[in-house]
Amino acid sequence: DQKLGAYLAAVNTWNDYQALLQKKYPAYYNMRYAGNKKSLSELSMNIPADVTVLRYVFTGEDLFVLVAGNKKQKLVPLQNNHLKDQIISLNDASTGEEKISETSFALYKQLWQPVEKEIATSRIIIIPDGMLYNLSFEMLTPTRTLNFADLKEKCLLNKYAISYHYSLLALSPSKKAGE
Repeated sequence: DQKLGAYLAAVNTWNDYQALLQKKYPAYYNMRYAGNKKSLSELSMNIPADVTVLRYVFTGEDLFVLVAGNKKQKLVPLQNNHLKDQIISLNDASTGEEKISETSFALYKQLWQPVEKEIATSRIIIIPDGMLYNLSFEMLTPTRTLNFADLKEKCLLNKYAISYHYSLLALSPSKKAGE
């Protein structure tokens, strides 16, 4: 009875918090908590014609990426092998050039190469999920590199203008000047 009471109290506190958000910050509440009644096709209409969105999604241990433009969408399954360890390695200041180069290429093969043929633009918006928030996709390389100078010349930053977003729902249509 005591545990059930604590649980119900926590649920009530959560519901009160969401009601407060809905009242004071309706745009945020709708983006974060409200049920989405828009189809993927409707959401894709908000993507500019010269942009491809890569929305990475973890479902349990499985990893998928939604490749979306304003005309077509495709869901692609990805491998989730040693992903966490590789990202930690890239973010560790003590990791040497050779290991960073090797990891940048391995992550490219795992996260980018399976969808690259679906990318039709040079402008990319990445919506990461989970541990992918800690990855700079710009430094992934399509070929093996030997050092930082080589990595700088071959990384994705040289081919794509990459930006990050937090939600496909938050993408809004471009507004013209004066609107």
